[in-house]
Amino acid sequence: MSLAPRPTRRDLLVGSASLLATIAVGGCSQQESSEKTAKSTPTPIIIPKLIEPVSLNITGWPYRQEPLENILDRFHSLNPDITVSFSDVRAEYGTTVETAIVSGQQVNVMLVREGQAGLWWSKQLLQPLSGISSFDTVADALFPAARHGVETEGKLIGLPFYTDAIFLAYNKSMLDKIGAGPPETWEELLAYSRTLQNRGLSRWPLSLNFSPKANANLPWWAMVYGAGGKLREPGDELRDAEPQDIVPSLLRMLRTFLVDDLILNPDFGETSYSAILEGDTAFSLVGSYLGRIAANQLTHHSSPLIRFATVPGLDTPAVATVGWTPFYSVPTTASNLDLSALLALHLGAIDGTGDFFAPRVWALQEGLPPAYPSVLHEAAVRSQFQTWIDLDLLEDTFASAKPVEALWEPWFSTWEHWMQDELQAALWGSKTELAAANSINRYAHGLSRRLDLDA
Repeated sequence: MSLAPRPTRRDLLVGSASLLATIAVGGCSQQESSEKTAKSTPTPIIIPKLIEPVSLNITGWPYRQEPLENILDRFHSLNPDITVSFSDVRAEYGTTVETAIVSGQQVNVMLVREGQAGLWWSKQLLQPLSGISSFDTVADALFPAARHGVETEGKLIGLPFYTDAIFLAYNKSMLDKIGAGPPETWEELLAYSRTLQNRGLSRWPLSLNFSPKANANLPWWAMVYGAGGKLREPGDELRDAEPQDIVPSLLRMLRTFLVDDLILNPDFGETSYSAILEGDTAFSLVGSYLGRIAANQLTHHSSPLIRFATVPGLDTPAVATVGWTPFYSVPTTASNLDLSALLALHLGAIDGTGDFFAPRVWALQEGLPPAYPSVLHEAAVRSQFQTWIDLDLLEDTFASAKPVEALWEPWFSTWEHWMQDELQAALWGSKTELAAANSINRYAHGLSRRLDLDA
């Protein structure tokens, strides 16, 4: 079916102006003039009583139901005339949700990640939220890395309930036994790994989760960024890789770790991020969210002491890492666009009193890093997070982490899955590192040129 044109900001505001004014501007009643409203503080308040009750729907992947229920209970207490249901999608997330949207099923707010962002934006399925006072205010309050993940073409597309980045997780208990700290380069990591093996402390010191990903193979992206590299050429131009280039060098290093140095666990195509918690691994690339899980298991004596550091660099300390930011967005086809926007604001930022309620719930109950520095600076949140990660490290990383390249291209997911296959081929030796690097480049070139022809 053909989609209706994407509503403009004027479309979103006009037609329910008084309600959106209430969402966007606090401290004023529904009867106040627009001139007086424009001068008020941009903090939302509870919406006025509705003429009739309204039902809204959130569609997303199942994660933790208890925190979400707490957040929705808070929304209902502030907005008693609105009921909210949650539809969880457990398989073929992107296809299932897109079908629901374009077929007219009720979807007022939906969760979005790398695998969907660019495709849905290109199909005009995501409602821009820029220009509404409260949304612009909370966007300014985001960590830079988080903001990069929710904006394109100067437009705010959604609001995150958390953000994270890839770090080096290391088994501190194991490294203490050899008198070593976290390695800053892959060469140092190799040296420490050999020592651990020689001392009989670990058979496979390095575990990397390169298993198939629906969204992005974030450890690989982190390695490339950490080495100062990129996976996409300017303008997606064709370029023949050179042996000394970063991507071939990393592929060659990983192949050597696997078949010569024997430090990389060969289960990398099927392992999980939590493998380091089993106690046999010294190093892994994971998100900081694993810190809470590790701390809980340590308390119950079922996990080693895990700490976090920056991702190793290739020859020098790392210059960056990859970040990711799941966010709530409003589909352009949503009924009650104004109330849908209010719900997205509640889920990804502030509630009707201006409080960052939802990000705080996710931080305190699940250890998901808040996308807002002000939430991380709260005493309760700081007290909890500093038990498993250095807060300066966390903040510095969230200030500099970068989203995956081509995030907002409609072909990102296709390219990403191709790249995952090429990585596997290079590590197992069915392709040379140069052939794999060139294949990644050529596929991006072909996808972008096909898009140009279709346009």
